[in-house]
Amino acid sequence: MLVFYIRHNWSPGEFSGLNQRLFDSKKICIHYEDVVNPFDRKQYRGSTAKTAIDYINRVSDHETLIVASYAGQEEMLIGISVLGSKYIETVENSQLKVIQLRDAKVVRRHEFPLPFVIPPPFSAFVRWRMGEAAVKSFYFEQTQEPKLNMLLPWHLEILSEEWLRKQKLLRHKIFQTGKYMKDFDIVGVNSDGEYVIAQVKYRATDAEVDHFFKQAEPLASKNSFFFAGNRLTHAGSGRVIHLQEVFDEFTEAEPEYIQHLYLGYAPEKAKKIEHL
Repeated sequence: MLVFYIRHNWSPGEFSGLNQRLFDSKKICIHYEDVVNPFDRKQYRGSTAKTAIDYINRVSDHETLIVASYAGQEEMLIGISVLGSKYIETVENSQLKVIQLRDAKVVRRHEFPLPFVIPPPFSAFVRWRMGEAAVKSFYFEQTQEPKLNMLLPWHLEILSEEWLRKQKLLRHKIFQTGKYMKDFDIVGVNSDGEYVIAQVKYRATDAEVDHFFKQAEPLASKNSFFFAGNRLTHAGSGRVIHLQEVFDEFTEAEPEYIQHLYLGYAPEKAKKIEHL
């Protein structure tokens, strides 16, 4: 079952009271343009609108797990789309494309932080690949033992950063992990105030490793680290660290941390919520 994320953020003064009503009735909706055939993507001009209509049609035709946020609501909903439930509702002379959810859970920030803290960026309605494993685990109350190949790139970056800190190779970060940095994933300082620089890749080539160390050398010739999921033959400057070894070390010493990292919440702390 695929996982989608939708945010209901209207312009100020638009659709007064709608979000509360949608939340209470366990529904989601999108707006975009008012057209003659509202579920025909060809009726829409922008690519964002076309994609959103494709998704509305998709979740009406196939059961889909949907995470829904509503501006003005402190809680979110996670529920399954009802087959064939798409319909048009006119509100304030605007055409809303609506989907009904079933077996919806009301979710609070402390129970499942991930969708509140790291929601997918930008678009109102998206497939949420990054959150798929965690959302399914939370919603269906099922956990599985994480493996290295189940972790996403941002998981690996955090894991590598925590390993550096655990080894006392990193004391403080000075830039945000990953994100917008072109050549480095982790930049910080050690206890001597020297730069520490690292790159993290699940699959890497020797050429990529060589390029990284050349870029890092002017700043951190003694404290540059490349974390890779595959074995490499690199024998130049800097230290190459196998991600599987890092993962195994944490799994043996702190298995609960790996679970928390993978799922985005603490299974033993999450309150069990009844389906609504």
